[in-house]
Amino acid sequence: MIYLILFLLSYPLIGAFCLFSLFVKFVALFAIEKLDFAGTLHPSVKKVGLVLFFRGKVFDVFCNIFYVWIIFGQWPVGSGWTVTERIQRLVDGPDGWRKDRAVWYAVNALNPFCRVPHIKGC
Repeated sequence: MIYLILFLLSYPLIGAFCLFSLFVKFVALFAIEKLDFAGTLHPSVKKVGLVLFFRGKVFDVFCNIFYVWIIFGQWPVGSGWTVTERIQRLVDGPDGWRKDRAVWYAVNALNPFCRVPHIKGC
């Protein structure tokens, strides 16, 4: 019983840590992509970036399945198994509280670091 209580109390903290870690990986990957696009990325760093990319994708799917469904109030639907795919789908979808929350995340957390913005016209 005590383990269940500890799990329920720690779930929001673990979720916050996972989303923060996912955001840090997102920023690091887009920094590597920006250097690669500019042609200034060393090949050895590119190999490390690929490892980070694959680990980040697995972690992205994990966060989407176990934590992001709480933020958007729905399980992963269709082909959107990563957080950024889900945010893009919700931004392009019908109006509502999910779209408002997805637009907020896209504008404030994702677009400042992307070469291609998640919301067209921003």
